[in-house]
Amino acid sequence: MATTEHPAVPEGYKLKKKKPIFKRVWFWLLVILVVIIIAAVSGGGGGDSSTSTSGSASTESASNDGGAAAAPAKDDKAKTDVAAGETVTMDDVQVTSTPLTPVKPQYSNSSYLCTTVTYVNGGKDSASFNTFDWKLQDPQGASRDATFGGSDKTLNSGDLAPGGTVSGDVCFDDATGASGTYKVIYSASFWNDKKATWSNQR
Repeated sequence: MATTEHPAVPEGYKLKKKKPIFKRVWFWLLVILVVIIIAAVSGGGGGDSSTSTSGSASTESASNDGGAAAAPAKDDKAKTDVAAGETVTMDDVQVTSTPLTPVKPQYSNSSYLCTTVTYVNGGKDSASFNTFDWKLQDPQGASRDATFGGSDKTLNSGDLAPGGTVSGDVCFDDATGASGTYKVIYSASFWNDKKATWSNQR
């Protein structure tokens, strides 16, 4: 019988088996790349669809309303430059300043302009109040600090509990006695740049 002879393998040569395709690095890199591309395409498509739908809804809403979009409601609480006697809300605290009243004490040569201020704390935290949070700007644009003279019901200073109310007079030297627009200016605190003004005609 004929015998099958295998070709001779050179000495030192080893036969290597090929790795299956799923054990190769490039195969998994290719899979990861395909997954990333699919995720990016599906995510971008979803965003475009959402935007388009939202835009269609807005257009449809506008056409139903006669083609005019409704203007946002004006928040009166945001007003911080008002006439004397009106209320301004700052950080959940309602603050009111009455019109200025000229005061000339009987036994003094000084003249004052006084306003009665009221705080109502509608917030959840205590709120501070202080006479020196107030200034008066005269018609020439000069501002002056409050003084303790002119009233025996001066505001002084302290903390107001949530739901609490406090009132008191804040007075200023009437240095010029000029006619025109006076502005009572309130700063919530030294560290806060929020301000409110009450205009007074004299």
